[in-house]
Amino acid sequence: MTDNDDFTTIINRYFQNDYRERGKIKWNGYFLSDHTSSLTKEGIQRSAITKKLPAISLNDAQDILRHASANYHAVTVQQNIKDNEGNLILM
Repeated sequence: MTDNDDFTTIINRYFQNDYRERGKIKWNGYFLSDHTSSLTKEGIQRSAITKKLPAISLNDAQDILRHASANYHAVTVQQNIKDNEGNLILM
């Protein structure tokens, strides 16, 4: 066995048995503060409980959607679908 084979064996054994990947921890230093704050805000928004909007008739909904489509407006449509805990599901 040559010195190169011994070195390869040692390296392979190290990565198989001893090396521990730090995962996300090693990349935390690369995040900018504004990126971190936006991730925090997004987490807060995701954990917020959605309030139920008032129900409207199908004709009213169609009129609103037609108007929004013609004028390039954003529309929030909320379906009455709940999870196991009774919270509305966002889609």
